[in-house]
Amino acid sequence: MKNQWIAFLCCIAFLAAACSAEDKKEETADTSTTDSLSEEEAWPTPSPQEDSRPTQVRMDIAMEAMEDRWTAIENAENAKIEQLEVIIKDVPYIEGFKNTTLLDRIDRKKKELQKARFNRETIAQAKVMDAYDKLLEEIEAHLKELSETTVDIERFPTVHKALQDFLQSANQDAILRRDYQEAVQAYNKIIAEEKEELNRLGESYSNLKPKVVFNYSDDIAM
Repeated sequence: MKNQWIAFLCCIAFLAAACSAEDKKEETADTSTTDSLSEEEAWPTPSPQEDSRPTQVRMDIAMEAMEDRWTAIENAENAKIEQLEVIIKDVPYIEGFKNTTLLDRIDRKKKELQKARFNRETIAQAKVMDAYDKLLEEIEAHLKELSETTVDIERFPTVHKALQDFLQSANQDAILRRDYQEAVQAYNKIIAEEKEELNRLGESYSNLKPKVVFNYSDDIAM
């Protein structure tokens, strides 16, 4: 009887080992199959879908984005003038400051900048944008000189912040102008491709005209 139990247990162990080996073989086969697939085949990228929202909805969103981004540009340009006014007004009170000639140059450039200010139509004129951006570069150079030659200017937080904000505005300008360009391009695309639907929506949409984008003489948009 004892021998029969031993034989029975040996048989069970053999069958269990055989099943385990078969499972591992199948698992290995599955893994190797997945490995042999490209990443794209194993994890397919969803194909982009067309925007299914109604034309009116998409146009309203495009117009709102355009307005918001243009407002951001206007606010940034207004901030530049305010920063320069703070510098021009407060720097003379810094103890030991004597470079009034440099401050006068900054004041003159500020007034030139105000006169050269672009709008939503003149941004398409490379001559206007080149002149405006050149003025910004000249003012930046004057401000860097002011920062380097004014002793302990960082001890005067209002002046120092205005100066640093202006010097860092070039990067912000590039982002704001790019964002506005993208909004205008989305708006113009709807006008170009869905004119019939816009006409059907009535005068407030059928009379919409394409908008211009920033233009520069070197053809490089910021």
